[in-house]
Amino acid sequence: MVDGHSSRRDEEAVRILQEENVVAITFPSGLTSILQPFDAVINHPQKVNFRAAYIRLSKALKEKVQRKKFDKI
Repeated sequence: MVDGHSSRRDEEAVRILQEENVVAITFPSGLTSILQPFDAVINHPQKVNFRAAYIRLSKALKEKVQRKKFDKI
């Protein structure tokens, strides 16, 4: 089961899934909180907190911190 992101319709990915006899079932949009509770309950708050910490650090350093380096700080 996957969400309806446009990447799910990638021709190469679809071909590989078909070759492996995998049937991908796409979630209807707007149902993440019901069908993917981990994303709604765990990942979303973590993303919000991560973004807030990133902004605080950028302000404290008075420069924009590169996100790819943020996890090393």
